[in-house]
Amino acid sequence: MIKNGHTDEALSFTQKLTESIAVEMSAINTNHPVVNAVLNQKYRSMQEKHIAVILKVGDLQEICLEEEEIVILLSNLLDNAIRESEKVLKNTGKAVIHLKLECEEHKLIFAVRNPVTKEQKRGSSRYWIVKCKSSCG
Repeated sequence: MIKNGHTDEALSFTQKLTESIAVEMSAINTNHPVVNAVLNQKYRSMQEKHIAVILKVGDLQEICLEEEEIVILLSNLLDNAIRESEKVLKNTGKAVIHLKLECEEHKLIFAVRNPVTKEQKRGSSRYWIVKCKSSCG
């Protein structure tokens, strides 16, 4: 277009393309840039692997975790869910990951449910408690 002197059309096309990419890159918005970055990266990975995902995310602007903790927690849990879902996908042809991440009653709720190829042995229950200086949500 530019070679043919159609600079206005080229500019318009470029702007539309840029907007499309921006929308694609930020499909999930929690009002927290680090959470958004991790969730959107994992969401794109699930799409590429044909793993369905059901999301329930809220406003996490006031999340009480350090950025490094957020990346480690979300990445590890979602990587594990994706890895197991890939195995199930090969066997059954379908896999769905359920993800809930929101603040409820001043508590951070993070839950991932994914299919498994075989039932895992259950050990002792483990609970992680994060003490926050301020409440989230």
